[in-house]
Amino acid sequence: MTTPKSNTQSSDTPHVARVGGASSASRQADTNAKKISDFRRTASTKLRKVQLFECSSVVELCTPTGNDARTKAREVAGAIHQAMEADILAAAAADGDGGAADSGVEDGGAEDGGAGVAARLRALRIDPPPEARGAVERLLPWLAGRLRGKRETAIYPAYTAFVQYVAHYVGSTGAPRVVLPCTSDRKPVGSDEEIRVDTALVVRPDVAEAAALVDEKARPACRDVFAYTETKDTVGELADAYDQLLRYSRQIYAQQHDRRFVWGVALCATTAHLVLLTTDHAVASDAMDLATAAGRQAFLRVLVDLSFCSEAQLGYDPTVVWRAGPGTGRKGHWEIKCPALDGGTATYYARDSPLPADRLFGRHTRGFLASRRLEDVDSPDVFIKDAWAHSSPDASDDPRDEARLLQVIRNELDAGSDDDERPPYVRLEHGGPVRFEHGGMSVMDTTAAVLGRAYQGVAAQVQARAAVAQPPSSTHDDDAAEQPRPPAMPYRVHRRLAMSPVGEPLDRLTSAYELIVVMADAMRTHAAILDRCGILHRDISYNNILAVRTEGRCVRGLLVDFDCAVKVGADRIGRPERTGTPPFMSIQNLLGGPAPRSELDDWESALYVFCWFGMYGVSEADRAKRRKEMEANQELLSGLKLWEIGTFEEIGAMKSFHVGSKGRFRGCVLSNFIPGEDYDMLKMLARRLHRFLFFNPGLDPEYRGVTSTSAPASAFALAQADGSGSPTPKPKGVVVEEMAAWEDDDDDDDDLPEVDPFQKRLEVKDKIVADLLGIVAVAASGARRALGF
Repeated sequence: MTTPKSNTQSSDTPHVARVGGASSASRQADTNAKKISDFRRTASTKLRKVQLFECSSVVELCTPTGNDARTKAREVAGAIHQAMEADILAAAAADGDGGAADSGVEDGGAEDGGAGVAARLRALRIDPPPEARGAVERLLPWLAGRLRGKRETAIYPAYTAFVQYVAHYVGSTGAPRVVLPCTSDRKPVGSDEEIRVDTALVVRPDVAEAAALVDEKARPACRDVFAYTETKDTVGELADAYDQLLRYSRQIYAQQHDRRFVWGVALCATTAHLVLLTTDHAVASDAMDLATAAGRQAFLRVLVDLSFCSEAQLGYDPTVVWRAGPGTGRKGHWEIKCPALDGGTATYYARDSPLPADRLFGRHTRGFLASRRLEDVDSPDVFIKDAWAHSSPDASDDPRDEARLLQVIRNELDAGSDDDERPPYVRLEHGGPVRFEHGGMSVMDTTAAVLGRAYQGVAAQVQARAAVAQPPSSTHDDDAAEQPRPPAMPYRVHRRLAMSPVGEPLDRLTSAYELIVVMADAMRTHAAILDRCGILHRDISYNNILAVRTEGRCVRGLLVDFDCAVKVGADRIGRPERTGTPPFMSIQNLLGGPAPRSELDDWESALYVFCWFGMYGVSEADRAKRRKEMEANQELLSGLKLWEIGTFEEIGAMKSFHVGSKGRFRGCVLSNFIPGEDYDMLKMLARRLHRFLFFNPGLDPEYRGVTSTSAPASAFALAQADGSGSPTPKPKGVVVEEMAAWEDDDDDDDDLPEVDPFQKRLEVKDKIVADLLGIVAVAASGARRALGF
């Protein structure tokens, strides 16, 4: 299985619309890039205000855990600091003829002079590098404050010199790696934004590449970056430094498929803050002022600790390893350890990930097409899903455990009817929480494992901030799977699942006929899983339904991604918890309405999937044609783009307007479907689903429409740009003739009922779902015949 990225966590960077409407393709591209850039800049600021915290103990997280490595790192850091202070003192004396006092640099107090430093280095078998003195000369003006008032670019060479100084010393100690600076003020290779990072830090086994990395022609690659440093010329710009650091670090997750968390450095004048970026928070250290001996010692110790600590402490995943191919003619591959159901591990092999984690915060879902045998790596038969899902601290008894839900599904559906009579369903081959060896222990990868000693401090700050933002409720709910609001301190467990069969994303389909067949299969499976397993999916989107192709038979649909799913009771409803992918979320889900979540919300999401492809195109050719039309016509789909961008409430209000009457649904949505016989069938299907979801003719009027509080006046005004009320052309073609009985009458229903129709429809949801299943079954039968099956 493979899908495009699914965005389900509200703390993720907000969604960006496909903005259209310039007079030329080049101008359109520039406009899109600028809007996306501005949007991400604003999003980073919002994220920093909510999700960045300060914790002094964060620097301890890179302290080596092994006794020998920790002792060696402390000794090496002490010796290098003593050498640096002696070199600074000597350079300051030569520079100012009066030592540190005249130079402006604080005297570090190298108490026993050069002879003592040399003796200490010899004792540790550290050879003083010849590059050290030159590095000190480059950083001295910065430490002395002579760069104040100059542009931040003046700081880059000095900061580079500081990091190189430490690296050259560490390189002779036998450390597992060194931290090296990479060329400053360049756009990284692989970045999807026009950004120029100040300084990238990379890790290397030695200092051999130190000079090449700062060559003026060199460019850092996102795939190679260990951490970014964002530099500002004054301490008053710290917030801006954090904003940019958050924005740029997203690229590391997108390009590095073995990354669990990311480090960064915010550097303002001479003051440095180490920043840890996890799935939910950014945690910044106390200030380390490099103009003081104590500050230099603290930051130098961080660089040394990062050289001696484990790969896991750097943020890399020791259970996902890239193996380079031998010679130049062989591709490399990923070697992935997947938890086995019996408690062991199973090894899989994969090429590059078709599903990267390109968000700064959230589940960081990644996907690999993989095989159990290396020789079959190019013929994968399983999909590996790697994600940080919300969980409870007791992961062994977590009702949201996707692996456990998939085991239930397999056990129940394996005992069902013959395979030819049912659509495919996802089968769990291996899966569970990721574990690795660290410090001589088997560690489960969780939020607590990442934050270590800082966990309690960060949790206290998160809860205090949440208490100010939202007073505690007077009610109490012990049901961890269905909390109306997530806990103040999110807790995640890193889980990895190997699943079959392998499918392809919906954007690989070739016609609307195929889309109808695939979606019908997926919703049929959805109903079977709910009926037989008591599991409600809660995240129907174009990302979570795949197409399965088998030679000699029609394409089939596969429902995947159950990490938002929950077990439900006999009434088959859950409490109002906001989950899903915003463009496809139901109105009540978006607005946080009081009506409990049920299968009706998932069917509403399915309707939006049909509409999405109807307007943007199913096949690549249709999508390309529609993109050109949008470039030429700025107003095309202008209102529908607001299904993608904005707050949950804004998206919910816009959808309420579009579906709140049959006339507006025809005028705002159906009239924008791409022309063609297959799209005519899709249009009729969408119209029928809309009618039976919101205006079911077999129900009393009080069950129809949308809630009167769903769509404020501003949403109505925004949607007018989509041509509300324009007629829908009558479908043509032999394939849709048998569906003529589906034609609605033209009278409209009141879209502002006095009662909450979402709540009322729950009373008769079984009847509504039966109607909907029958509708898609008829459409799928006609679509299969159109495809020749």
